[in-house]
Formats: sequence, structure tokens, C-alpha cells
Amino acid sequence: MSGLPSYRASPGDLVSASATNSLFAGVGVSTSALDSNNVRAQSIDLGQVAPVPAANAGIVTRYASQNNVTASTSPASTASRTVATVTLGTPMSLRPGDVWRCYYSLRITDQGSSVTNLADLETMVERPGAGWVFWLMWDIGGSGTYTDIPGQDSFSTSHYSGVNDNAGSAIPHIRTSQTLTSMVFPHVSVTPAGTSVNAHQYVGTTGLGSFINRPVRRSRAFHYKRTGTTATVYGLRIMARGVVSLGRDPGGSGGGLLFVRDTAMYGTDPTFGGAADNITVDNARVINLVQAEQ
Repeated sequence: MSGLPSYRASPGDLVSASATNSLFAGVGVSTSALDSNNVRAQSIDLGQVAPVPAANAGIVTRYASQNNVTASTSPASTASRTVATVTLGTPMSLRPGDVWRCYYSLRITDQGSSVTNLADLETMVERPGAGWVFWLMWDIGGSGTYTDIPGQDSFSTSHYSGVNDNAGSAIPHIRTSQTLTSMVFPHVSVTPAGTSVNAHQYVGTTGLGSFINRPVRRSRAFHYKRTGTTATVYGLRIMARGVVSLGRDPGGSGGGLLFVRDTAMYGTDPTFGGAADNITVDNARVINLVQAEQ
């Protein structure tokens, strides 16, 4: 209460009514100066996110949603595929200055690969590996149209010229600088050369995969600070694309890029193709929190 007047009785002083009243007057002045700019909603923030809060409740941190999609899907490598769509029961409002913190996860239970030759698989790992990219899109218009989140691209052939495969055809890709929401999961794993088993899937139900079949869960956390105008988010969509590899632009116009290797980038690459290259995903979860600008 720094707004109170300094008053302290000295030894021997008599306390008068006027002196006491002046203190009460000081309390009134200080109280009237208290507002949302200088007082926290509470002394600690734990209560701002209750264990089971209402959607968009809270002052410092607003709980927006937790959504679970248990359905299984098996996207193929040859195009961008929707893994899960989450429609928010209460739209999430992102005001200028707000920070959106999103946590999403999914479970991988099986993979299919068109490449079974050991030498091809080893080459795939050495150049320098292959995987599946997952990322998020959002619906900010309420019309069911999903677009890229700022800082996150979809796969395209328009970022750089000369990003081609070994045959000279354009390769869909994402710039690594535009992968805000992305996470990568390995496509296959190979056994050491000289063993009796040629190759096995990282997770799976066939071959060696049937002995080591253990669902693997992957998660991703990211944050995005809103600028400009208020955005109202009605839904989120988890996307997948594969099989991809982190490589250098062969056209020489960029640095590290995530390339979709549906066809060979180099003459020695294995060729991925069709529905044989797929991944099975289920039990997706998306949790959203919004921190208000202070």
C-alpha cells in the first residue's frame, strides 16, 4: 500500500481521532487506485488453469481445449493426408499479443514399405534417413477451410526453382525454416549387414516387426504469438506427408530442406511409391492453452 501517508506514533504521543481518520482516508485513496493494471488476479497462477476448467476460462492462462481422436488412419506417402480433424467446441480466440501454446501427440502402430532390399534401405538411411512429417493446419474462418498456420508451410513445388529429383521432375517439399508445427517419425529401420534378417519395419505386424511390434507415441509442442488482428480458431487438422528426407537443395538455391522423396533424388536412391509406403496412426490428442499478453 505505497499510497498510504506515512504516519507513526512516537513514544508519548497521544492518538487522536483526526490522525486515525487521515489514515482511513489514505486507505480509500489507495484502494481507488487499484485496478487490473497493478493487481494480479491472485497471488499464484495455479488456479488460472483448473484441472477441469471450462473452455477459454482463466485470466492469465486460458484453457482452450483438449480433444482426442481415437480413430485409426493409414495415410500413404504420395500426397499430403489428413490424419485427424479436431473441431473446437468453443472457438479459440487469439488476440494481438496472445501466445498460443499447442501440444499434440499421436500413436504410430504400423508401417508399410515398398523398399525391402537391404542395400537400398542402407542407402536410404545414409542419405541421411527417411521419415514421415506431421504438421498442423487450422480453420480460422469457421467455414471448414483449413490453411497453413503462420510459420508452417504445406508441401509445395514453388519455393525454389531447380528442386528436382534425379529425373528432373519437381519434388514437393517444405523449407525447414517453415516447420513451426512439424515433427518427423522414422520410416524404417535396417539391421546390420551380414545378419540373416535383411530388413524390418520400425514398428509393424509383419516380418521382424511382428516380434518387436510396440506402438510408438510421438508428441510436439510449439507456441505462436499473435500479431495484427484477433484470430478465431474453429478447428485444427493433423496432416502427414512422406516419405521425406532432410537434404540439400540440388539446385543450389537453398540450404537444408525437407524433401518428399516420392521419386529418387539421386541415381542411387531407392524409389518410394504408391500405397505400399504408408503409416498407421491413431489416438491423436490436441491440447490448447492461450496466455494473455501482460
